[in-house]
Amino acid sequence: MMPLAQMACEVLNTADGREKTSLSRRFAAEWFANRNAGLPVEVALAPPPTGPHAQMRQSF
Repeated sequence: MMPLAQMACEVLNTADGREKTSLSRRFAAEWFANRNAGLPVEVALAPPPTGPHAQMRQSF
């Protein structure tokens, strides 16, 4: 499982709303499965996105 910070950045960098929701739910399921299995969940650090995703800027 990738660190939570990396998961968050991946979701934030996803432009499509449906894809973002799907990714969020998949990551949440992984997190709960690991937590319920007693496996450690790494938080870590990840650089935040620098701004809105490029596809988002084009839609305005």
